[in-house]
Amino acid sequence: MTVTRRRGHWFRYDNEPNWVYSFWRGDECLYVGITNNLNKRIAAHRTSQPWWHLVDRIISDEVLGRGAAMLFEEHDIVKHRPRFNVQYNPDRKASPSGGVPVENRGVRSG
Repeated sequence: MTVTRRRGHWFRYDNEPNWVYSFWRGDECLYVGITNNLNKRIAAHRTSQPWWHLVDRIISDEVLGRGAAMLFEEHDIVKHRPRFNVQYNPDRKASPSGGVPVENRGVRSG
């Protein structure tokens, strides 16, 4: 099920539509992201993320302007603290190399 809302039209950096989307499992936010092609991005997550099977709900907000979308993305990550986001997430520490939490650098599985 997808719920779509519109927000942020008053805050413009450009005229291009972007979407701030979030993946949920029940009341738990799993991931928040932004894109200018929502269907393509969701398909990419579906085929590449090992946690995709957990997703039972998607929420997307249309936002005009990439800058505005980035602000909403950061806000939603700080607010919901999604399990699979590293950037902006106060519960996870991003490494300088981007994406891998500092506490997991150098850890090998298997």
